[in-house]
Amino acid sequence: MEVREILDIASEKVPLDLETVMPELKRWYNGYKFNTAQKETLYNPSIVLYFATHYQGLEEFLVTMLDKNIASDYHKIRLLLTVDNPEQNYEVLNRIIEQDTVTGELTEEFSFEKLFSEGDFLSLLFYNGFLTLEDYWGGDTTFRVPNYVIQRLYLDYFFDLLKERKTIIVNSATIREAVKEMAVKGNPQLFFAYI
Repeated sequence: MEVREILDIASEKVPLDLETVMPELKRWYNGYKFNTAQKETLYNPSIVLYFATHYQGLEEFLVTMLDKNIASDYHKIRLLLTVDNPEQNYEVLNRIIEQDTVTGELTEEFSFEKLFSEGDFLSLLFYNGFLTLEDYWGGDTTFRVPNYVIQRLYLDYFFDLLKERKTIIVNSATIREAVKEMAVKGNPQLFFAYI
């Protein structure tokens, strides 16, 4: 509801067709859950305001919905992967890229007294906004990538890190085409087939 109100204010001069805009905003900016009992997902307020500010100032729809200014320092992200057990962390990262969801234990408090587990790494990604909660069952939490912004900003970077690590030769034109197919038509099959 708040997102619609923000867009109404931003589009006072040149009204937006909210029935067309809202599904796009939802795909790009929505998807966060901080409790598995939540029914509705949340929008990222920073990028909703980025969109609204851009529209209000230029009175035109964004060419790209992605605000690269919100990206974290990639060097710091790379350092996250080296925490305690890099091999395990890269394996978890690989599973995140290959699957829609990844299951593990949500760590509520980190301890230097115990080994850094897969659940600790998933939790670290969750607390940094790269993953969100999907479900909880039998002591395990299911995590997923929250939205298309995170996919574009970080999963592409994570994929590059894995590629660099495994020295795989990748045809970037094919990947770009597959990502475009996924973005425009919502069809991830070409991307997954190539991967």
